[in-house]
Amino acid sequence: MASEFKPNHFLEQIFLRNGYLRIRIRKKQENKKNLKSTKEKPSVKEYEIRLIPIDREELGLIRAAITELGLYVSNTFIKHNHIVQPIYGKEITLKFQKLRDNYRANNQDIPLNRAGHE
Repeated sequence: MASEFKPNHFLEQIFLRNGYLRIRIRKKQENKKNLKSTKEKPSVKEYEIRLIPIDREELGLIRAAITELGLYVSNTFIKHNHIVQPIYGKEITLKFQKLRDNYRANNQDIPLNRAGHE
């Protein structure tokens, strides 16, 4: 019997297998005139998850899962000969950060098999 596709679980497995997150703080640049200004500008936090699929087929499943969760599917890009599918947003990034931290705190083995194929 085929199991029901669970997009949240699927993305979590991809992330734990071969993904990472980025939370950056950068200075907000209001306009080009102020670029050379020494005035302190407010900072902006950027939240991003990067998922690395095994192949194009898995990339399609990742993109479908992102859509099913109601999130925006950002452009895929290549970095160091790997396909990267980013997901942007504070809420989802903090959720994945908590997931990663829980795995580390409990010394759980991170799944190494192809996500969704147990």
